[in-house]
Amino acid sequence: MITKEYISQAVRTESIVGCVVADAGMLYDLLRRMCADGETLDLLKKSIFYVSSESERKAGERVYGREVYRDDRPRVRFQVNPRIVHAAIGKATEALELLDAIRKHLFCDQDLDMTNVFEELGDGWWYDAVLCDTTGFDPADVMERNIAKLRSRYPEKFDAEKAANRDLATEREILEGNTPSPKGA
Repeated sequence: MITKEYISQAVRTESIVGCVVADAGMLYDLLRRMCADGETLDLLKKSIFYVSSESERKAGERVYGREVYRDDRPRVRFQVNPRIVHAAIGKATEALELLDAIRKHLFCDQDLDMTNVFEELGDGWWYDAVLCDTTGFDPADVMERNIAKLRSRYPEKFDAEKAANRDLATEREILEGNTPSPKGA
């Protein structure tokens, strides 16, 4: 499946029911807290994956103004490949950076910086590429199975009732590759 085809199939199941925010204050507060947590998560990611020595770690702490590593904290023992953890944290931090740009647009009267949106999209896809490389997943297969899952959930288009009452067993079978992808997916 090529990327443009994937996008057109994904948009077919997009929900655009309405853009009314019932509680803008709650949305603002949640986005502000998520973005602050995203900054902390990004610091943690850098302290785990990007710093090669204790002196670099201390230099990073001075730059960021936060202690991101202490000897009395519990150690992480990776049960999975650390590249998977890195990619997952990276995807989260890039998504939170995008949310921060949206928060500033919605609540701080700033224009939405489309160059930044482009950058965060690319950075998120970079982490997807790392995750695919680490797991051996073929990106085309990921796209095809995701569209097949969405087609099983929404045969025609998005439906709020079907979104609330998903057939998780069938969706899992599709994602596991135990059932053939529908034609045209």
